[in-house]
Amino acid sequence: CISLRAQVPNVCDAVGEEEMNGLYPLTVRLFVSYNGSSTIENIALTASCTAPLYLTTDTVTLPSLAGGNRTPTIVPFTFRARSDELPVDLSASIVATYSTASGESRCARCDMALPLCMVCRPIPTVKNPKYKVTLDTNRLPPPIPALFEDLLSTNPQLGESLAQSSTSALSLQYHCGLDATVLVSKNAGRYRIQSGAFEGLWLLCDELLRRLRNYFGSAAQRHSQDNESEAFNMVYAEPLPLQEYFELIDEHLRCRIELADLNEQLDKRAHQFRVIEKRLLVRLKDRNPAPLQNLELLFDGTYDQLLRLAEQVEGGQQQLKFHSVRLSSGTRLLLLLLRLRFGLDEEDSTLLEAHLSPLLDETPDQGWEERTTASITHLLRTGLAKSSKEMSQTSVQQLSRPADATKLKKHITLVCDRLHKGFRPKGTASGTPNGTKEDSPPKA
Repeated sequence: CISLRAQVPNVCDAVGEEEMNGLYPLTVRLFVSYNGSSTIENIALTASCTAPLYLTTDTVTLPSLAGGNRTPTIVPFTFRARSDELPVDLSASIVATYSTASGESRCARCDMALPLCMVCRPIPTVKNPKYKVTLDTNRLPPPIPALFEDLLSTNPQLGESLAQSSTSALSLQYHCGLDATVLVSKNAGRYRIQSGAFEGLWLLCDELLRRLRNYFGSAAQRHSQDNESEAFNMVYAEPLPLQEYFELIDEHLRCRIELADLNEQLDKRAHQFRVIEKRLLVRLKDRNPAPLQNLELLFDGTYDQLLRLAEQVEGGQQQLKFHSVRLSSGTRLLLLLLRLRFGLDEEDSTLLEAHLSPLLDETPDQGWEERTTASITHLLRTGLAKSSKEMSQTSVQQLSRPADATKLKKHITLVCDRLHKGFRPKGTASGTPNGTKEDSPPKA
């Protein structure tokens, strides 16, 4: 079989014309090797990532790959990041597809995490606590310069000032303009992440958790003889930011409704334009044409309306894309806080994310709100059901765009409440028998 190994640098490529133009390139080296005895041909390597990250060349084909203990073939993939959009996911993957000598189709996959420096840069500490979350751990905090050493290497002067000062804070600015700050308590393992926008909290929270796990995981391996046997743990004990999250849902749904109205007006004006055009053509073809009766004025006016509506539709699409990114980021943050607040394991977290999906793939027929309403309703009647009677009430729902998000917000609140009472998406309750408590909304 084929084995893939990626070498991901901690910093972006050398500063050049691309970075000056708002593109931040990073070249990943992929080592491809084959442990068979024969030679395989036509290996297709396909890389993928999440916007605003992209690749100019995402597919590479290797004509042949010899087996045995040979030096791996190195294939470079250059990832780039645009500066006009908030990043929500730094993960990337490369998949190799090929056929064996007997004609069987095989594939191999390599997942990786791209460095934080592709989408942000360190800046002097910013005090902007409009939105904030506080995370508690069972370990004394490491120094900020040690935790974000790779990111601070892009700004040595700032790194030196943080190392010499007593301030335990680091501010980042995403290339799209938003900022986020992490503040560390000096006497306890408490971290506060704050930002001027709710969606700006997600990526720094996720990156902080990943770095802390790597830091204390490697420290535990180095000092395995220590008396500290308790594993590293992070919890979220504050009220869930449901109100802030619901505002993102309302804004996204409002953009969808406005865009649908604009598209409907555009269709009507386009139909009117075609009707006027046909009448004008008929009159122009007549040997004795009748007076136009101001049809030419109506034609010009409809054409101007078409242009204006087309510009408004384009602006509405951009607004919908902007709010989709905000909602995706907010959904990922809420899922993370639910996992930390209620101690969900990997299976429960995966099931919850499958029902409350952070992926917003909009289609003309179905949108995120109606799909999520249906899936959350299904979750409340299956895995999070209070009794077998409630589980028997499952039914097929017609998906249509709602007029408002009241039902969806109510169901998300019920999910949080049942998680608080010990119910889990797997269908098991943690110390609470099904149907013993009434639903009440959690603090928000």
